[in-house]
Amino acid sequence: MKKTKTYEQEILEWRWRQLYLRRKYNNTPAGFKSEEQECLACSLWEQDVQRFREGQIYRILSRYQPSGEIFVGRKDDLERIHAALEKKAGPVVLYGMGGIGKSALARAYVRQHMEDYDHILFLSFSSTMQSLLVDDFSVRISNLQYSADEYGNQKKYFQIKCRILRQIAKKERILIVIDDCNIKGDKHMQDVFSLPCDFLVTTRRNPILWGDYPGIEVSRLQTEEEWRTFTDAYRTKELSPEEMERIAQYRDMVQGHTLMMQQRIHNPEKEFKGFEDFKRGIFQRFPLKKEEKQAMTYLSIMPVQGIPRTMFQTITGIGDEVIEQLKNDMFIQIGWDENWKDSMLSLHPIIAEAARLVFKPSCLNCGKLLIGLYNYLRGKLTDGRDTWGRTHAENQRLEPYIYAVIRAFPEPAPWLCEAFDELYTFYWIQEYFEEAKSYEEKLYRAVCEYYGESHPMTAWIALRVAAVYYNSLDFQEARAWYQKGLTMMQRCPASVPLRSLYLGQAYHKAARLYRYDKDYSNGLQMARRAVASIEQAIEDARKHKEDTDRFERSLTHCLLEEGKNLFSSGELPEAEAVYREIQKKMPDSYKKDFYPNEFQCFYIDILMAKKDYSQAEPLAKECVERAVRFRGESFKDTLSCRELLADVYIKLGKVDKAMEEYHILLGWLQKKYPRQREWIERICRKIIRGEF
Repeated sequence: MKKTKTYEQEILEWRWRQLYLRRKYNNTPAGFKSEEQECLACSLWEQDVQRFREGQIYRILSRYQPSGEIFVGRKDDLERIHAALEKKAGPVVLYGMGGIGKSALARAYVRQHMEDYDHILFLSFSSTMQSLLVDDFSVRISNLQYSADEYGNQKKYFQIKCRILRQIAKKERILIVIDDCNIKGDKHMQDVFSLPCDFLVTTRRNPILWGDYPGIEVSRLQTEEEWRTFTDAYRTKELSPEEMERIAQYRDMVQGHTLMMQQRIHNPEKEFKGFEDFKRGIFQRFPLKKEEKQAMTYLSIMPVQGIPRTMFQTITGIGDEVIEQLKNDMFIQIGWDENWKDSMLSLHPIIAEAARLVFKPSCLNCGKLLIGLYNYLRGKLTDGRDTWGRTHAENQRLEPYIYAVIRAFPEPAPWLCEAFDELYTFYWIQEYFEEAKSYEEKLYRAVCEYYGESHPMTAWIALRVAAVYYNSLDFQEARAWYQKGLTMMQRCPASVPLRSLYLGQAYHKAARLYRYDKDYSNGLQMARRAVASIEQAIEDARKHKEDTDRFERSLTHCLLEEGKNLFSSGELPEAEAVYREIQKKMPDSYKKDFYPNEFQCFYIDILMAKKDYSQAEPLAKECVERAVRFRGESFKDTLSCRELLADVYIKLGKVDKAMEEYHILLGWLQKKYPRQREWIERICRKIIRGEF
């Protein structure tokens, strides 16, 4: 079967043929003018080939580091797991009732065999095998990241990721633990389990439902010696012979259920008749205080692997005394995470299930969590950097917690629309555009039904929907939503709070649309209306002694749009004057992250128009470096900055450096944004025909 070549391969081969022809006919106008020019062209081509090859090298970046924990007995089970995995007969499935110790057994096996593998992944199952594997935080692979523009949909990405994992597993030893996989079946189960990796799966299901896979039933501890060690590990005081006898009787009654025995030994007065009674009654029989119940409600919706303690307490305001009390009551598990350099707070899946059953997490009783997460993402509870200001890698660390909260509340509460919008904004900043579109439109419908169309919040959410489409480069759909938001905002009564802010933002987007249509007169008019509206919002906020941070940031963007319309219409001195005004109004705190890039790129355009290329060069380099640091190599803003830098190099006569930047840019466009044909063709023209 003939192997299909990628668009990037075809471009490289085409460029090589061009080099060959130019070398062969070097006495013609199309040929090389000198030996130095030929060497440079060949060198750039070789660099691009090397870059392409390096982009095809895939390495597993995720690394599971188990923390220490109490583990007693089960030596025979550990030996059976090892023997079964050695046979390479498919996944080894640990099955048994919830809370019996399956996950602890899997972690114990990992600790015992860390040196036997090059990579160990410990994955917490949530919904499907496909979603488990396409999660780029849990299963991180170099040179591989989901993008709807590149892969079209997650189904295709899943297939590609499986193929790449298969390639890696042929050379390296990989153990994948899938924890708490309590499903009857999955259409992609065979695709995953056929990978040449060792699989260890924990489930409450009998594996016979999945196929002919080796199953090891996990049951109670067997020997009296094991139970004595277990009791010593969890007791909080010396136990009398009578108490030990009652514990032994309780052990027989609950059939040695590990989690129930932990609670019984730790709290001798608390007994349950059975497993279902345990789940339903555990929080009714323990006199938890209000804040302790709240902490359990929040933790019950977090990922199984837990959440960093500092992050959790920052978001929720839950105090140390609450955490320690819940830990002492054996509700919360606390372990150290080397990646976070912090303690991780987690709940046993059965405890989490019981907490959800009893406390019923909702937008009402988790409002503080949602608002806290909103403020955390906005940087108000941390170092001041918001989602745009953090690096892509820093945002990736937050992905499991954002996704867990969104999964917990699939129907957004309209009165918390700003908090939900921040979660969905995080989605598209991380390039999950399709998911962000779906959630943001759902939020719009909820807000519209709750507030009505003649409300600034509804109009604002319409603008947020537009932002998703705009950043996914779907400009036609973005235009429709921007126009819708502006029309709705104009109909809102002037007395409505925050109308000036949202109206200013709507005018700002309208100004940008006019500029794209080259209608600079109307664009300038809209931009100035935007500035006036935001300035009014700032004045109103100051009268009421409110924080003006968000208003000032909006003002700088509106001024930037005014400057861009002036620049596009040829009014260069006026455009530069606006830039100087922005610099005066921009708080110093905004200059530390990614925020200044857009403004600096605008100033570079002004310098280019003034033919001040030497001043433009260091600023353009700084923009590229900042974009790479905060957004990564492949983000569209980084690529735009790289094109601008290459254009500056051309004007300075540094053709070799310009070509290097163009080739890097072209490689990423072909790899990550193959549907952006106009952009790709423009860069190709710059490289091949010299159309700058």
